[in-house]
Amino acid sequence: MGMESANYLYRTRALTTALAADLLAKEMSDLAMINFDAQGFAHNYECRVLAQLSAGQAVTRSFGDPDDSPHQPLLVEVKLISGEVWYGSFRRVFDGCQEALLGCPNPDWVCVVAGGVAYAVAVADPADWRELPVVPTVTAAGYPTAGKLFLASFNVVSAFDSSMKSLWTTDLESHGIEFVGLGADVVEVRAYMPGFDDWVPRAISLTDGVASELKV
Repeated sequence: MGMESANYLYRTRALTTALAADLLAKEMSDLAMINFDAQGFAHNYECRVLAQLSAGQAVTRSFGDPDDSPHQPLLVEVKLISGEVWYGSFRRVFDGCQEALLGCPNPDWVCVVAGGVAYAVAVADPADWRELPVVPTVTAAGYPTAGKLFLASFNVVSAFDSSMKSLWTTDLESHGIEFVGLGADVVEVRAYMPGFDDWVPRAISLTDGVASELKV
């Protein structure tokens, strides 16, 4: 190999190593910004996202089939009030989607959103878990006074109570949803409606999920 070729190979490897280091640093920085949000609900645990497992730590359970996604899983540490700790590996599906650790109406459950996929897990028995039917999950809101956690995709809103099973799912036929707050027996949202080319207020019944126009 000539000197010029060797220098080129050295520079290429150096740039590749530097790029990989930059990408890893950015990923670790992004993960550090994912903090547990109890949403105002009581919770019998603490949890956090890990960039990687340390020596002596091992994944307790995997959630979702990692072979179904090209993305690295989201690693989460859960610590119960008893002191017991377990580590979960959550399949990520979508790029640039919601990543969150959320409290639930049930203090013994956690909602983990990884790459747009929402998982509900019983913290004392992580074998008891389910993938929630809101894909991709792009936003969430918890309202303890209503005893409900709401998840939304770009067009769908779904409500969950302490059972962490969907009470109802409503399709607003929108291209974006933002939670506004609670009204009289309704959850108020703003939905980006392509027909209006604007954000339109909507009220969704807490009881049956029926949506109606919200007068402002």
